[in-house]
Amino acid sequence: MDIEAFLGRRAGAARNSTLRQAGFTRSSIDKALASGRIVRLRRGIYSLPQEAGVLGTALQYNALLTCLSAAPTYGLWTVQKPEALHLSPGTRGPRLAQLPTGGVHIHATAGCRSPDWRTC
Repeated sequence: MDIEAFLGRRAGAARNSTLRQAGFTRSSIDKALASGRIVRLRRGIYSLPQEAGVLGTALQYNALLTCLSAAPTYGLWTVQKPEALHLSPGTRGPRLAQLPTGGVHIHATAGCRSPDWRTC
């Protein structure tokens, strides 16, 4: 399987570790980058050009897709498309200031220990 087909089966984006576990060598990844067949979203995260969509954005900010944004990933239908990208930065995610501000709804961070979820 070539790297484009592999990424296509993974919503257009994957981490370097995932590519390496699938058998792609560092050299094959570098060649695909150099030829423009894939792009680097950030260090260690690769995508098909212009096809990563919301998953690529989530990976770029080390966040998780949540709510309506995650529904298509699980094959779920929704009544309407989300007006904003729904992300959760998680416990290892970036600081909230690093996340995009326009058109993004930030959900409470994973691992929040506060009894009041609204303070997370």
